[in-house]
Amino acid sequence: MTGKDTSIRIAKIVAVRCMKTGKDFGIRFEKSGSDLWTATWAFKMPSNQKPGKENQHPSSKLSGRFELHQDFPGCPYCQGTVYVPCKECGHVYCHDIEKGVQTKCPWCYREARLVKGPSETEIEGINDTSKKRK
Repeated sequence: MTGKDTSIRIAKIVAVRCMKTGKDFGIRFEKSGSDLWTATWAFKMPSNQKPGKENQHPSSKLSGRFELHQDFPGCPYCQGTVYVPCKECGHVYCHDIEKGVQTKCPWCYREARLVKGPSETEIEGINDTSKKRK
């Protein structure tokens, strides 16, 4: 045995838009249990790479509970650590303020009020075929 971790991890990338800057980034979620997805890192997307259907990435639903890893840095633009799935368009965006305030989705521009939601949700993601970051 070399002591090297050879276990296979299931990971998905979710396209997210920063509410403050309108810039796109990705969040890598690793499956941590039967219905738990853990955000392990976030990265800026190149300005010429637009997330979503126009890229025709194979996508799948991530269903279950979501948490942030203790080392998760937050949004690479505003450092926000609240992520909101829009009930209208289904896209995800970051938010850096508290629940109970008015917000506007930077994807579809619909207004909503942030409230404590159900413990489980469903968002779109694409398969992450890269090796786990060290």
